[in-house]
Amino acid sequence: MLSGLVMPIYAFLYAEIFNTFTLTGEELRRSAAFWSLMFVALAVLGGIGAMIRVASQAIQNIRTVQALNRERTFFIKYINQLLEPFREAKKQAYVYGLVYSFSQGVIFLIYAGAFRLGAYLVSIEDMSPTNVYRVFFAIAFCAISVGQMNSYISEYSKAKLSAGLLIGLIKRRPEIDSYSSYGVFQPVKGKVGFRDVHFSYPQRAQVPVLQGLSATVSPGQTLAVVGPSGCGKSTVISLIQRFYDPLRGQV
Repeated sequence: MLSGLVMPIYAFLYAEIFNTFTLTGEELRRSAAFWSLMFVALAVLGGIGAMIRVASQAIQNIRTVQALNRERTFFIKYINQLLEPFREAKKQAYVYGLVYSFSQGVIFLIYAGAFRLGAYLVSIEDMSPTNVYRVFFAIAFCAISVGQMNSYISEYSKAKLSAGLLIGLIKRRPEIDSYSSYGVFQPVKGKVGFRDVHFSYPQRAQVPVLQGLSATVSPGQTLAVVGPSGCGKSTVISLIQRFYDPLRGQV
C-alpha cells in the first residue's frame, strides 16, 4: 500500500525532470522470465517427485537391492523417471517461448499506442508533453507496484496455512505427559514384559504392527526379535523407551 502511494510521486518527479522518455522494460522482462520459469518448474515437479521416490527406496533398501542383484533395474527406472521431467520441460519451453515473445510484443505495442495517443493530444494542445509523461510514468510505476504486491498473495496463503499448523502443533496435548508426577514409581529391577500388546503407528492407524505380543525378558537374559521389515522389531524398543503407548495390553 505504501509503495502504491509513493509511486505516483516518483512519476511526477520523473515527468518534471525528463523531457524525453525511454524505457527498456528490463524490469518487465525479468518478471516475465521469472513467471515462465516458475510455470515450467511446476510442470515438472510431479516427475521430480517420482524420481526422488525411486532413488530413496533404492538407497534405503540398498542391501536388499544388492542381495537380489537388481541394481540395473532401479538404475533404468531412475533414468526413465529422470527423462520424464526433461520431456515435459522441453514441451513447455516451446509454449512459454511463444507466450513470452507475445508478452514482449504487447508491451511495445502498448508503448507505441501510448506515445501515439500522447503525441495526438499534444498536437491538438489538449495536454502538454510534461503531463503526457506524468500520466505515462504514473500508470507504468503503479502497474509495476501492483504486480510486485500480487507476487506476495500466494506467500500470504502459505504463511497462513503454516501458522495454523504450527499453532495446532503447539496447542496439541500429547498422550504422554513428560512432566506428569501422576502414579507410583516402582523400583526398576530390569525385568521387561509385554502382555497382549497391540499397536499401530498414528500415521498408519489402519496398518497393525503388533498383534497380541506377549514376552518376558528377565535380568541378564537375551531376547532376539527376528522378522521381516515392518513386523515391529524397532517398535518393541520404542515401546520400552515409551516413545509410544500401546493401543491395548501392557508393557
